Parts: sequence; C-alpha cells; structure tokens
Amino acid sequence: MRNAALSVLLLLFLFAGSPPTGSRPTSVLGGLERLYVHISYLSEMATEVGVDEQDLVSEVSLNLSRAGLVVLSAESYRPDTPFVSITLDTVVLPSGDMAYHLSFELQEDVFLARDKYVVTSGSTWYSSRFGISDDTALPDDCLMSVDSLVDEFLAEWAGATP
Repeated sequence: MRNAALSVLLLLFLFAGSPPTGSRPTSVLGGLERLYVHISYLSEMATEVGVDEQDLVSEVSLNLSRAGLVVLSAESYRPDTPFVSITLDTVVLPSGDMAYHLSFELQEDVFLARDKYVVTSGSTWYSSRFGISDDTALPDDCLMSVDSLVDEFLAEWAGATP
C-alpha cells in the first residue's frame, strides 16, 4: 500500500507542472515574429585579430531576415522585444592557436509561474559552439560558427512556425 501511495505521489509530482496540451507550440520559438540582434560580449583578443562586431550582427541579421523573421534596428528596439544575444570569448592556447566559445541566446520577457505580474528577462533558447583556430582564420571561423548557430535556431523556429 505504501509503495502504491508513493507511486501516485511521484506521478503527481512529475505531471503537476506539465504544460497543458492543445494549441501550445512544441517549441519556445513558436509565434516569434520579430527580434533584435545584439553582441553582448566580444573579447578584446577577437577584435585584435579582426573579428568585427558589425560583421557578426550583419551575418546573423541577414540570415534571420531571409528566413522570414523581422530583424529590428537599434532605433526600433524596445525593452519588451525579444533579442538575440551573441557572445564571443577567446583564449590563447600554449600552441599559439586560439580557442573560442561563441554563444547564441534568445532573451525575452518571461513571467514567473508563482506570480504572473512579475516579468523578467530570461533565456528561452540557447546554443553555442567551441572551436580552435589560428589568429588569421578566427574571423572566418567565427562567421562559419555563427552561421551554424543561426541554422540550428532557424530549423527549430521553422518547425514551430506554421
């Protein structure tokens, strides 16, 4: 009897917080129509070897808009607009090559489950790439990595968008 009660409690615990079924999109990207692209962090070492902030923003913005998303300018951005935050960190390895970590994160307003009147910004989609490159190839390698991240994002977005 005790095991049956524990099993019921476990099932209630597991499914009590489950989202309702029905019209809810299968991805957090469903319904996303517009966003802003922002570089949150670009390491000094990356800029020294030629990684350009505007090149990254342009590459991401172009690919997103080609897929059908409206990409807002800095002037059109409002605080309640979802935005893509891109970070690029680098470190020089003992071999002289550079290791890099490039992240792509969708930030947007989220409501607390315990209080629907509290809104905060949160990450609703995230992916990243690690790589090793020599300093002369880093700008091109970063553009290829950001293209890969955008492709991953757009594949999920397309699957959630009717």
